[in-house]
Amino acid sequence: MQRPRALREHADEALPPVVARERKPLFAESRVAVIAAASLVALIAGCVVVLRASRPCADGADARSPLSLQNAQDTRADVLRSESRGTAAAVDQHGNSCELSLRMSDGFYCVSDQEWAVRTNIVRDQAPKQCSKKECCTFQRQHRSWYMLHFEPEWSCIKSRIGARGDGGKWMCDLHIIEERAKNRNSPCLIYSIGSNNDFRFEEAIHERLPDCEIFTFDPTVMSHNLSSSLPPFVQFRHWGLKGDDTFERGMQFYRLDTIMDKLGHTDREIDIFKIDIEGHEYKAFEGVFKRGYEKKIRSIQIELHKQRENGQLFLDLRRAGFLVYSKEPNFVAPAELHEVAFMRISSKYLEDMNDPLLEYNCSQ
Repeated sequence: MQRPRALREHADEALPPVVARERKPLFAESRVAVIAAASLVALIAGCVVVLRASRPCADGADARSPLSLQNAQDTRADVLRSESRGTAAAVDQHGNSCELSLRMSDGFYCVSDQEWAVRTNIVRDQAPKQCSKKECCTFQRQHRSWYMLHFEPEWSCIKSRIGARGDGGKWMCDLHIIEERAKNRNSPCLIYSIGSNNDFRFEEAIHERLPDCEIFTFDPTVMSHNLSSSLPPFVQFRHWGLKGDDTFERGMQFYRLDTIMDKLGHTDREIDIFKIDIEGHEYKAFEGVFKRGYEKKIRSIQIELHKQRENGQLFLDLRRAGFLVYSKEPNFVAPAELHEVAFMRISSKYLEDMNDPLLEYNCSQ
């Protein structure tokens, strides 16, 4: 019930002065509070926009997804790792020590000891299932494909498909870490694309994702007069092939990897992405890589394999160098023979310390 006007005025006069003053601006104070809250929301939204704008969506993820937030955390982890070199301990984005993962991955990963233990247990449990010595080194005709029984992906990472749909496209691993490491060391990342067949869709796609990387493409079968007019300006093309020895054959120049890196002034650098498709010559090419110890110059490998009979020794050699499989898929042009396999190098010490059983295998013995 509403009180008579006289009673309301009398009641107001009876209130202490402070109370009476507080009643009058109540609406104004509410409006100020609303404005302040709106300003805070706008400020937070602005920070989110800045965070999203400061970093591209990694691996094809939408910027609003949890994956993008994880990438932002990974960025912070890399900053903390960079800042921590020296007297302070290296920590991940949550402040947990990542000294173990840094040491075991040759400085590539900065994750908590707990996460690293989980990753290690997965690799350790999978190792006996990857192959036995007899299976690795013997092609069994009763099975349609060597790939069905051996070396399943065992390393987990944020993957992204780069390049053409189907044949020619490759699965990449942890590109955000490659990007941040390049920024932290203040030098561009390095990409070698071995074999192009005058098709530069892979180079175009990886450049879009990692625009600051240096890209070198090699193919001795593409002569100067046949080189596509669509060769991107950011690709440095060389009419060289990759083999186990430096040689000149049928009008084409071939080099070992160490020779190529020396000629290009890259001997003190790491190849972040080593994409290779050379129609069956990959086995001899890698013999030259291992002979010179240049497998330690490579961080990740994306390779099309062509000969099941020769896969065993190649996989075992890569494993001894610390490479683990993170992707495997058939190439449906000829799925029984052609497979796309991708490796990430952790470190040889990583597998030695866990007493990996595959390190004892050697197909040549």
